[in-house]
Amino acid sequence: MGKIKSSSLGSFIGKIGNVVTWITRGMNIVRIYTDSVANPRTNKQQVVRTRFKTLSKLGTEFADAIELGFSYRAKQRRNFPQNNFMSGNWNAVSASSPDDVTVNYPDIIIAAGPLEEVVFGQVDWGAAEHLTITAEYTDNSGLPRTDENDDIYIFAYVPMLGQGLLSTPSSRSTGEVSISVPAGWSGMTAHLWGFAVGQGSQTYGKVSDSTYIGHSEIS
Repeated sequence: MGKIKSSSLGSFIGKIGNVVTWITRGMNIVRIYTDSVANPRTNKQQVVRTRFKTLSKLGTEFADAIELGFSYRAKQRRNFPQNNFMSGNWNAVSASSPDDVTVNYPDIIIAAGPLEEVVFGQVDWGAAEHLTITAEYTDNSGLPRTDENDDIYIFAYVPMLGQGLLSTPSSRSTGEVSISVPAGWSGMTAHLWGFAVGQGSQTYGKVSDSTYIGHSEIS
């Protein structure tokens, strides 16, 4: 696959001769057209496809978090946040057959980068305020690779509904971040992750690795 920055033909999409072209995120992409594709249906191949399909579905449901959490790594690697989510989480999804798939949520990564993480502590899953998840964390803005103004996010995901929500940010110095969830999430089990995005003069645009905070029933 090649990326066309300029051409005597200009920008183009579709099939031309033995190549197929399209435009994504402002880039012209081209690859060789294949009119005969092998389609093995061994159990091993179907298991691989099932894992890929499951991870792709999660990528769609985690999209808001992924676009932000993998933005720094995607820029460094000159690819896209979804590419990094797929490659970074391949081993978090396993399958013994196409009908038996397991997602190991504590191993799922939704952000990656060099920024210093915060250490998350107690989580309120809605006991203090109905349908509001609040996660406490330690203000470590005195450490290198940090700034007190760095944004801290949490992301909640309910597997039963296939729905995820990204919080609005709190600053690193605040010590807690909350997210209000839909009424339909009441009584459902949610998984929670957190990560930091730099907002200081030395940290701006950088992202921390994500932390799996835990899971519980929302009240």
